[in-house]
Amino acid sequence: MRPDDLLARQLLEREGVEERRSRFGHEVAFFHEGHEFLHLHGATEADVRLGRAAIDELRARLVADKRIRLRAGGSDWVVVRLSRPEDVDFVLELVSRALG
Repeated sequence: MRPDDLLARQLLEREGVEERRSRFGHEVAFFHEGHEFLHLHGATEADVRLGRAAIDELRARLVADKRIRLRAGGSDWVVVRLSRPEDVDFVLELVSRALG
């Protein structure tokens, strides 16, 4: 199973998570309590709304991780490359933090 499919399946197992079209134009996005917290950029990237405070707190770890691309301008979002099952676990860790 591709990492993006595995991620989608695991996200939908969480209570209150639903899949819809992204308000940013991406085909696949995930919402919790009406808020978009993740969308996919094709099969190879997940864009996670981690929040500025969490990004600031984790900045050194995120910058050191080759899977991560930080957005410019103080964005709430981080892009994570999906290529292995371990990447899915990492995204789920970020999602848990983002959803509190």
